Amino acid sequence: MEPQKKNNPPRVNLSPELIAEIFPKQLSAGFTYQSLHPYRDDDGLIIYWRVRFVHPDGSKKVMPLSYENEKWKIKEPAFEGLKPLYNLHFLQKAPRDQTVYLVEGEKCADAIVGRMGIGMTSGGAVSAKGADWSKLKGRS
Repeated sequence: MEPQKKNNPPRVNLSPELIAEIFPKQLSAGFTYQSLHPYRDDDGLIIYWRVRFVHPDGSKKVMPLSYENEKWKIKEPAFEGLKPLYNLHFLQKAPRDQTVYLVEGEKCADAIVGRMGIGMTSGGAVSAKGADWSKLKGRS
């Protein structure tokens, strides 16, 4: 296994089987694994993930997943300062005049990427206060 930056998980395939091992409570409650959203640093290295589950009743759960001390944890890693934005790594290669769309949730951000510009989010509706918005300075 190659060395990782602080808080960076090992490079593994987070398969549906591994998700089932980590989140048995959600699956036994009737939720289905829907998608995985990696939060990355400026260089594109994964810091942690948010895992999206949906329920037949229409409800959803979006839960953090990090890797600390060689163990999977259902929590965000500890950050030095504010939390990174989702899709942050796209800013490195994008022209400064490329439009950045700020949306609620990773699913919406992913729907924008490659179509209209860069889709970014701080996560859900209540996460904006703890996010690091400084990387967007001078962008539209």
